[in-house]
Amino acid sequence: MVPRNRWLPMGIGFIGVILVLQPGNDAIGSWHIVGALSGLTLAISMVGTRRLFETEPTQRILFYYFFISFLTSVPLAAHGWQPIAANDWPLMFFVGFSIYLLMFFYTKAYSYAPASLVSPLTYFSVVFAGLLGWLIWGDKPSLLSLTGMSLVIVGGLLTVPLGKNQTSVSR
Repeated sequence: MVPRNRWLPMGIGFIGVILVLQPGNDAIGSWHIVGALSGLTLAISMVGTRRLFETEPTQRILFYYFFISFLTSVPLAAHGWQPIAANDWPLMFFVGFSIYLLMFFYTKAYSYAPASLVSPLTYFSVVFAGLLGWLIWGDKPSLLSLTGMSLVIVGGLLTVPLGKNQTSVSR
């Protein structure tokens, strides 16, 4: 159950995400369904990670994440496999290490707070993606996107005072 005091920050952040992404009026296609399923599995992952901390150490949870990711990626990789150039290996190690750190801190966050408290903060990824798109590719955000980014930030900031007195299951 999500406590009442968490609906406001989650709702503000979610509306912000919608404004940033600005979904169009196109017919719903297979990739829309993939995106919706991705969001659903992320929500399940958030709650599952929190629950796993009641019985499992961080490293074992990370093993589960990476093993499941490996199993689901192999068929896709095998389909379009190409040899990796020697000069790409350092970048591959950097990406792998970065993903490990991301997953470590993601997993740790759920040991300190429930999913309904952490999830509005995960909306920041949309803000950072928009800012990186602007900085790297020159995609200037529209006023609507900037408004959405502001709402995501406000929703994230509201989780702090509204989420106090939470119990942790830290390991």
